[in-house]
Amino acid sequence: MNSKIVLIAFAAVLGLSACKDDKPACTADEAQKKVTEMMTKMQALATTNPEKLATVGQKAQELQADLADAQNDPAKACAAVDELIKAME
Repeated sequence: MNSKIVLIAFAAVLGLSACKDDKPACTADEAQKKVTEMMTKMQALATTNPEKLATVGQKAQELQADLADAQNDPAKACAAVDELIKAME
């Protein structure tokens, strides 16, 4: 499950890196910061509340289909990572 979340985050960052827009809604640097924040929270959640981490994993699976198109929509990728962070709160 943790590996799926990591793969989703990695896909989001790759999608943002491929973006050629002059002013993307979310830059690759911002995405990397969000992924780092998400991973930190995920690690903390794994030790403090594994049941909630399972729920977050389900949410990650739901977002996985949305992230398939993230290469062309960096805002969508950032929004997905933000949703996962919010789900961990």
